Amino acid sequence: MVIKLSTNELDAMKRTGMAGFGEALKNARKAAGIELAELAETTKVQRRYIIALEEEDWDSVHGGVIGRGFVRLIAREVDADMEPLLELYAEARIEDATDTLHPQDETEWALHPSAREGRIKMIAVVAAVLLGSIIGVWIWSPWSVEEKPVAERFIKEHTLEVRALEQTSVTLTGPGYPSVEKKLTPANILKLDVGAEIKIEAAEASAIRISWDGVMLKAPGPANGPVTVELPSQLESLKP
Repeated sequence: MVIKLSTNELDAMKRTGMAGFGEALKNARKAAGIELAELAETTKVQRRYIIALEEEDWDSVHGGVIGRGFVRLIAREVDADMEPLLELYAEARIEDATDTLHPQDETEWALHPSAREGRIKMIAVVAAVLLGSIIGVWIWSPWSVEEKPVAERFIKEHTLEVRALEQTSVTLTGPGYPSVEKKLTPANILKLDVGAEIKIEAAEASAIRISWDGVMLKAPGPANGPVTVELPSQLESLKP
């Protein structure tokens, strides 16, 4: 059975000098039948702070709003009248008693470790959501796309080789692929991974031989004069 220390009883202790704050707090806890470990667990006030309050060891426990918050939490848990305990606490610690009589003006949530941890977690979650939203907008926005070199964007489907039989120039173009112009000397081989379509232009038809996916094709045109080959649309006609 919980025995509550009333306001009158605490006032009597105060007037007669039967108990100071620390003794009154300890008596209230013992009257409620609550051990230190249990009180620390339920109030989330560390055991060392409860002992410091009961022993009036002011060097070991926070003062001001934090200390008064501890007293409130403990008084509520042991079912003792709060205001007389706060008055005793203020006198024992030489604090402004007027300040202690207005608990509604104080932010008790900041004193309670579990409440403080809850708010910190909530702030962390909100920050994470906002950061995720910003990253999402950035990833999906048009300006967030990193412009890659055309060669990296080009879909590589086939292997093209252009072998020079004599000195000439070759130009290669294709969808999504920049125009490439190369001057070749005899025995030079221009090898590229290309996409579905490619156009090869040479200054002299007789100066080049073309291989498509490892298959050597026939001469692309008359011996003299420029030539244009489009692959794979002309592939069948050029197969050996």
